[in-house]
Amino acid sequence: MFKKLEKVHKKSKIYTDIKKSFFSIILVSILFNFFISGILNSNYQLNKLKNVNFVSAELQNNISTKEKGDIEKYLLNIPEIKKVIYMDSYIAFKNLQSNLGIVIPRGENPLPDSMRIYFNNNSSLEKIQNILDEDKRIKEYFINGSYSEEINSLSKLYKLMKNIFVAGSLFSLIILYFIVSLQIQSDYLAMIINGKSGSRIKIRAKNINVLQFTLGILSGTAIYFNLYFILRQYILNLNKNINILSLFQVLYIQSFLVLILIIIVWKFPVKKSEIL
Repeated sequence: MFKKLEKVHKKSKIYTDIKKSFFSIILVSILFNFFISGILNSNYQLNKLKNVNFVSAELQNNISTKEKGDIEKYLLNIPEIKKVIYMDSYIAFKNLQSNLGIVIPRGENPLPDSMRIYFNNNSSLEKIQNILDEDKRIKEYFINGSYSEEINSLSKLYKLMKNIFVAGSLFSLIILYFIVSLQIQSDYLAMIINGKSGSRIKIRAKNINVLQFTLGILSGTAIYFNLYFILRQYILNLNKNINILSLFQVLYIQSFLVLILIIIVWKFPVKKSEIL
């Protein structure tokens, strides 16, 4: 009678341990996906900020089309300059009227042809200024120093956030590894205690837990995607000017990473020495 009760108690304990590890995998999976989304969104913001450091240079009135092309080629050969966009005076004039909401006769266009010169960061600015100062084909140029400083501060913030998210994702992977490996060890020892033997019990212990891991991480990922969609909509409703990657933009990347993680866990060999 006592043996039967002890057996039932052991089975109940094993079932409870399985439930705990399963829900732990779901929770850590949600955290892992959160950190990966953080990395993707940080990269997205950093890439956007790379295209906002620029100098607006006005060209002399007597510059020919060929000379404009030569200036653009010359500037693009400078390593610190990422890209150059030629701004025709007529197009710039149209944009100005559109922004102001007024109509001005074309003959009264005060805007010259110009170039928007994008550069990497503020450390490149002094060199670019010297180049523009020496080029007589450039009438004058404009730099918003405070704006550039703000952009650099934001870049540092997003880089810090990205590093935190990377550390968090690695930490969550370590936790997942320990959850699975400890549960495999626990099940393997439970099989030995219950009198089971043979070379295949360690494989059976692994397969049971890897299947549990697969179901847990897929469940956690599905839960996270729903939370991401809801949270993103809530944030956008509060402030429509905030740029956050859509669910579709993060879904295919994160699903691919989760799939790779599952394959690695299934393919990872379990040696007897690792679970004894």
